[in-house]
Amino acid sequence: MTLQHNDNHPFPPYPAYKDSGVEWLNEMPEEWNKTRLAFVGKFSKGRGIARKDLTVNGVPVILYGDIYTKYGIQTEKLIHASSEEIVANSEKILTGDLLLTGSGETREDIGKCVVYTGADRAYAGGDIIILRPSKIHSVFLSYALNSPHLIREKAKLAKGEIVIHIYSSQLRTISIPLPPYSEQTIIAHFLDHKTTQIDDAIDKHRQLIELLREHRAALINEAVTKGLNPNAPMKDSGVEWIGEVPAHWELVKLKYLTRKIIDGTHFTPNYTEKGVPFIRVTDLKNDIIDLSKTKYISKEEHEELSRRCNPEKGDVLLSKNGTIGITKVVDWDYEFSLFVSVCLIKFTDRLNPYFFSFLFSSNVVDQQIKESSKTTSVTNLHLDKIRELLSIVPPINEQHQIITYIETETTRIDREIDLAQQEIALLEEYRQSLIAEAVSGKIDVRDYVLEDD
Repeated sequence: MTLQHNDNHPFPPYPAYKDSGVEWLNEMPEEWNKTRLAFVGKFSKGRGIARKDLTVNGVPVILYGDIYTKYGIQTEKLIHASSEEIVANSEKILTGDLLLTGSGETREDIGKCVVYTGADRAYAGGDIIILRPSKIHSVFLSYALNSPHLIREKAKLAKGEIVIHIYSSQLRTISIPLPPYSEQTIIAHFLDHKTTQIDDAIDKHRQLIELLREHRAALINEAVTKGLNPNAPMKDSGVEWIGEVPAHWELVKLKYLTRKIIDGTHFTPNYTEKGVPFIRVTDLKNDIIDLSKTKYISKEEHEELSRRCNPEKGDVLLSKNGTIGITKVVDWDYEFSLFVSVCLIKFTDRLNPYFFSFLFSSNVVDQQIKESSKTTSVTNLHLDKIRELLSIVPPINEQHQIITYIETETTRIDREIDLAQQEIALLEEYRQSLIAEAVSGKIDVRDYVLEDD
């Protein structure tokens, strides 16, 4: 089916409006009514089915957490399955059922819903509220319940602080505008069509971002391993994953290029409301230090810790636990201390800290870490392993040239990534706005007609 439009103006308003009687909606089209969710279908609850009960094959099932992350407005196929023994104690769902999350982490997400449109026998796990519509188009209602206005209404009704809950008794009280059933069908198909177009555009921008990030990484890797002169004589590095390097470059272990490699304190200090920032691995983000959740310690404790680990401007911070391999050159003057999860590196004048930071993000170091650990998943980088890491060492003037080149090119690439991310944000905002206007009657899409391809 394709959607056609018979007017030059794609989204006109309805000819006439009336007072909606709905708190969050001032007016609605004259021929629409209002209703409460209590009157559009029957509520029930999912039961049982934990993640440990999932099987590769079996009866299709849905868990509440997957509604947040795996599904959109509707789904024909469920990604999980469980055994007949497990689903016997669960709640069966039918084609057209709306499945809403009954618990979650934030008020803004609570009550997110998806319509099950599949024909297979399927079951819903615990913390899922099932709404079986009898007087309303399922997909139209899913769009409405996932629209910004009703997201806010559900948030108002939700209970809890750390874990947020909403119940069918609360959902029943929500009022919604109700078009004639034929219009609900048109609106649902219209939104299917338009959101698919928008989602396709978003996917293209995401693919572009992925390509740009791959290009960025390749550019850095090429610059720090091959240099900027394509005609430079080359030699075998003796390391398989590095290959050839310029003949006048050296490969040197990090311990011979540094004055100090040490981690922060191994003991949790006494935190204070204000004082000296105490940097942990969670404060290290790509290219920045995020101080929004940083802990603080007293000046006296900082001075005590600094006797062993004394970060200064020009040093490099390296995350060595959790998300390892994030580097940040200290480019500020204020005092701070470090926790054990962060490594401090002080270089000799043979290696520029900014060159090292770029080198650490390349395959040169990443592959060494994987080789030394014999695993692709490394969560702890020990100081002795850091000291033994091989570093490529061009002459210092070439390091400066490479740094300038990388900074110039990555700034350009990052600008393109930022533009693509802005486009995605605008498209997502437009998507939500379009859904909100269509399900509330702010725009009239009745002139869109369905035709066979």
